[in-house]
Amino acid sequence: MTGLLTRVERWLLHRGFTHRDTRALVRNQIVLAGGLCALALGLAWRWRWLADVALGAALMTLNFYLLAGFLQRVLVHRDGAVPNLLVRFYGRLIATAAVLAALIVWAGASIPALLLGLSTGVATVLIWAFSRMTGKPSAS
Repeated sequence: MTGLLTRVERWLLHRGFTHRDTRALVRNQIVLAGGLCALALGLAWRWRWLADVALGAALMTLNFYLLAGFLQRVLVHRDGAVPNLLVRFYGRLIATAAVLAALIVWAGASIPALLLGLSTGVATVLIWAFSRMTGKPSAS
């Protein structure tokens, strides 16, 4: 498991995630969502809702990755940050809503399962915050 975390950490560092805590948050989200997706690949034939959980987690991970990467760039180059942040935030919100609507309406995805997958972002932040409070690194 440590090897996987190290590889994801290096991959993120190579893509410009230089802030250690941001990288840890994104890394943990990627690993959590990846684990859910792997579980869904193996068991979705038995429990369809598990695939919907994985879809929600994948959507959250994409949002998490894009937001964290953008915020890191904003911290370095602050010119025009607020308007750019608002445009990207609302653009991501609209795109996420469109994807969720398509998954629910056309693909028949389970709403509670999608919400469970989307909540992985909250779980990632809570795990990170708890590890900071206890002084132990989160899954490092």
